[in-house]
Amino acid sequence: MRKFIILFVSAMAYMLLSSRSCEGPEQESIMSDEEVVAATKDSIEHQFASDDLSTALLNTMEVQAHQKLADLYDYLNLYANASLDSAFRIQARLMIRKLFVSDTVQINTLLASETGEPNLPLNDYLRSLTNPVVPSPILFIDSIRTVSSLYRTGEMSYEGIIAFERQLGYLTASDTTLSSNVSMVAEMLAVKVSRAVGSDTMQVWEVLLGDIRQE
Repeated sequence: MRKFIILFVSAMAYMLLSSRSCEGPEQESIMSDEEVVAATKDSIEHQFASDDLSTALLNTMEVQAHQKLADLYDYLNLYANASLDSAFRIQARLMIRKLFVSDTVQINTLLASETGEPNLPLNDYLRSLTNPVVPSPILFIDSIRTVSSLYRTGEMSYEGIIAFERQLGYLTASDTTLSSNVSMVAEMLAVKVSRAVGSDTMQVWEVLLGDIRQE
């Protein structure tokens, strides 16, 4: 959501600052920062702060959910890499938590392991990756697809399901051995969250990940 807003602000500012008045150059004016923020706020209120999400915006959020799942495996690989600096791994952990709707979501440990407890709360799952008995395998996620589109489940929530294939890579002295694929699913949830726009705080829609389980 944040990336989208930044791109939207940039595009809007460019179009507004590049436009010319039909009355001639002497009538041109450059928008102030306050005017740009106000225009952006109006657009966000119209699209992302409304009570209902259009089909187009729901489709956009599903694409964003796919990207967040792809980001998750990148961050998990960084976080589980014991050779990295601890500060770097802590930052990866923070990025992982920002992808999920809450710390209480349940993660099936098969996501990055061949064995283990079936499901763990997110924080417990992340702790389990910090002291592995053996070096953590490399996680690969592929074939991300929507199997249940976002649908309204409450006044301020939409839910859907995305499926994906998980594969683990084990480094050897000369090669990387890949495990068989495991089919898994992840919940995607569109909820309203507080976001700063200029000096104001708005309630806007954002898509986040929920429980991850074996299909």
